[in-house]
Amino acid sequence: SPKYMSPEQIQGEPLDARSDLYSVGVILFGMLTGKEPFTGKTPSIIALKQLKDSPPDVGELRPDLPSPWQRLLGRLLRKRREERFASADDVLAALGDMPLE
Repeated sequence: SPKYMSPEQIQGEPLDARSDLYSVGVILFGMLTGKEPFTGKTPSIIALKQLKDSPPDVGELRPDLPSPWQRLLGRLLRKRREERFASADDVLAALGDMPLE
């Protein structure tokens, strides 16, 4: 589904773990904010938004969300895969330092 596809997947480029982590970021964004980061009336519109638009500002949607969580989401949802976490182990390490309140 385009709602969860990484920009490189939409463009038909080779995929790796960073593509999956982007999808995890989309799911986590929804879990933490109650909203999907990219919406539209058609799959094509959603795909274009995945390619071109930045996700909504998490701090505006959830001002109570600690800034480390906001940074984690921001990094998971970077358009350029080189700017995302390299592996799930890197995400787990970052989660280990997250405040729980």
